[in-house]
Amino acid sequence: MNIGLPHTSNWTVYEPSQKSDSFHYNGHNAHKGTFGHGLLIAGTGMMPGSAALAALGAVSCGAGKITIQTEKEAVPVIASHVPEAMYNFSAGVDVDHAFQAIAAGCGRAEDDEMKSIVQLLLQQNRPVILDAGALHSRSWQGAGCPVILTPHPGEFARMTGKSIGHIQQNRLQEASTYAVEHQVTVVLKGEYTVIAFADGSGYINVTGNEGLSKGGSGDTLTGIILALIMHNSHLKTAVADAVYLHGKCADIWNQMYPAQAMRPFGIHGLIPDAINKVVKETRQ
Repeated sequence: MNIGLPHTSNWTVYEPSQKSDSFHYNGHNAHKGTFGHGLLIAGTGMMPGSAALAALGAVSCGAGKITIQTEKEAVPVIASHVPEAMYNFSAGVDVDHAFQAIAAGCGRAEDDEMKSIVQLLLQQNRPVILDAGALHSRSWQGAGCPVILTPHPGEFARMTGKSIGHIQQNRLQEASTYAVEHQVTVVLKGEYTVIAFADGSGYINVTGNEGLSKGGSGDTLTGIILALIMHNSHLKTAVADAVYLHGKCADIWNQMYPAQAMRPFGIHGLIPDAINKVVKETRQ
């Protein structure tokens, strides 16, 4: 399989480790605080589903608590799918907050309000995952926190000012260059998702199929990343495990049904089986 991966580099095809904390908890006396309290800034009255999908990804993957910062009009839809969620209706984020990680942008417009929220997020010190409306052309250098960007090729083209065709032909190189220049983690979604880190290293993910090529799949991925970076202190591994697990859900679906028939809403229901499969496979 030729996926454009250099043979002599600090890039590898990703395979989860049996020792990864993403899929295990070896302690005792666990409680909801053990698995983190995440903030999800997502959704509007017109697009509540994106917030619901992201929250479902997070709680299905082990997040201890999830607070969703959204519009009041979105709550009935979100709550009908994610009764575990709590809500916040403020317009910003205090630097001295109590969240272990924050994800922002799902179902939100790339407008001035979102840009102001992102600027506030970059001033605090907890990991931040930015997707959809939180992604725009700017310098991320000088952020006070770990930043994980999760663009699809169209969003990455807008961020870089380069064509989608160029991005697709040079996925690894462009993602890595951007990650190093801006000192961020880039998850460039698509076939063979590229995970590029600020130190020039990276992974290629080979799980997943065309069933993920639908609006809403990326929202669920954002929630999975949010959950795992609260559960696994090794950020590189947590992000890579999340991408791998997301793709594994699609592979499990495709063993039973046509890939094109998979709905993004169904991904969260496949997460338990996907975790079991990953754990079993890493023990072999």
